[in-house]
Amino acid sequence: MKNSTKNWRNIPPMGIIFWLFVSATVTLAQGKTVQRPIADFVKAQGTFCISDGSGGCRLFAPPVANFLGWDGLQEVLPQQGNVPPVRCASVDYAGLANAKIEELSGGTISFGTTISGTITEDPLADGRAQVTVRIHTKNALTWVVSAGDGPHCDFATDPLLFGHRVPDVLAGKDAALGESFLEVKFVNKAPGAPLPDLEQLINKPELGQEFPSFISLTTRADGTLRGNFGVPDGASGRAEVIQKGLNLSPQAHRLSIERINLKAVGQ
Repeated sequence: MKNSTKNWRNIPPMGIIFWLFVSATVTLAQGKTVQRPIADFVKAQGTFCISDGSGGCRLFAPPVANFLGWDGLQEVLPQQGNVPPVRCASVDYAGLANAKIEELSGGTISFGTTISGTITEDPLADGRAQVTVRIHTKNALTWVVSAGDGPHCDFATDPLLFGHRVPDVLAGKDAALGESFLEVKFVNKAPGAPLPDLEQLINKPELGQEFPSFISLTTRADGTLRGNFGVPDGASGRAEVIQKGLNLSPQAHRLSIERINLKAVGQ
């Protein structure tokens, strides 16, 4: 996984199994488990500002607010020689792309993105809270790019392999839409405390917050492939994104599974 703000290099469809994991570094308190509305998480996404050095906030797939993106660098055996090109996928799990295109089109364009899910909050013995977010998004705008020979992706400018970005759709291009399931587990400052933007939690955790101990995303999206994939531009295609990892930390956070699969369909 990587965030869509920068390459988070070493960390980064249907019928997903949500894995349950409790970090060994935290101890649950004898308290009541609380269910919070999924809106407590969704409304926080896209709110963290990463400075552009000029007093503004840097956007990495403008005009959309920043959210996590995902890479699909595959393991390469020594005898295979060169590392294959890196693929990166953007999946609108928090509905930020949908909100922006509705805003900019004056409501004439919408992907019909819907979000549901659960938030479970368990009190910890040290006064903090262990939070598990499970979010299910339908009609999530999805696009896949190739970094070419480089090690990192630029979600705004790298060649498209699948789908289109928000500016493309505003200009009349078709949108690739998918169904995604995201699960993330982390420690927050206290029970009932505001939930973080994942970008903030990863890039600048506040006092009392802990880096996600578990994260999983699976997506299946249908749309059109680009000529950069080696097929006629506009051919029907499908993208599957599978990203899973646990026991993560800022120092060692490579996901155990990082796959972005593309294929032509209907031929």
